[in-house]
Amino acid sequence: MRFSIGVAAIGLTLAACSSSDSNAPGNAAPLTQADAQVIGDEMQTEVAAFSSGGSIPDLMSCRFGFFPGALRLFHGPMHFDNPPAGCPTLDPATPVDTDGDGVPDILTLTFDPTTCTSTWPGGEVTKELSGSVTISDPPLATNGLRLEFNQLQQKLTFSNSNFFLRNVNGPWQLTSDDAGFEAHDTTTVAHESSLHGTRTLAKAWLVKFTADPGSTFSRHAPLPSGDFMIDGSTSRTKDGVTRSLQIETMTPLHRDAACAAENKIVSGELKITTVNASGTQTVDIIFNPCGQDPTITLAA
Repeated sequence: MRFSIGVAAIGLTLAACSSSDSNAPGNAAPLTQADAQVIGDEMQTEVAAFSSGGSIPDLMSCRFGFFPGALRLFHGPMHFDNPPAGCPTLDPATPVDTDGDGVPDILTLTFDPTTCTSTWPGGEVTKELSGSVTISDPPLATNGLRLEFNQLQQKLTFSNSNFFLRNVNGPWQLTSDDAGFEAHDTTTVAHESSLHGTRTLAKAWLVKFTADPGSTFSRHAPLPSGDFMIDGSTSRTKDGVTRSLQIETMTPLHRDAACAAENKIVSGELKITTVNASGTQTVDIIFNPCGQDPTITLAA
């Protein structure tokens, strides 16, 4: 899915969080800068999934983008610019679009690892897709789109046997007009790697996108330049410890469609707030110009 919702490069070198946290509300150990960097990396990875840009036809023709973070059309990274034959399968094979708005009434794309596995030139990375996603057209008065992820997973295995995978489960739904869209992201995303174990992010995000003046938003065309506002909460679980994170956009996140990097957010600021044994702490994510990693800081 490339509509964009799909986020900044997923780092394979994320450090592990402190293992001394408690599960009791408010009793988690205070964050360190290393903890903040990890949390910031995960959040900006999810945000980058919204910034790649694409369209519904991109999804149905199986042209996905890569790193990062979900299907590039609407959710995260997928990389099959030249998809293997038979990947994915469509049910129904000929989708029905009753109202003619370009969104199928219902369509399920299933990714079978048997046919959805590919290797990059040189054999350094093997990419495997599994699970499914169902696209449907909600019975709304305004333009709408619903995605239901069912353990949709991308796994990358490297020549040294290290691996990274991202698994998405749950619904994502938007309404839109020519000026932009408003989406509710209630997906649960699991990240796992051979180096750093498993981390789970259960999101309750409200995402708003407004196209730049002179630009028009369409679900059937690449995402234009514009501003994102992302607010809500995330429940993050790592090593049996769950933290509740509040997400607030302090300065609109600007997407530059001309940016050649995967993460096309080139300015803006997110604030992540959590309560732990030391009180309230915040992690600031400041997005930098095209091609530069965001600056992640644990506020004093």
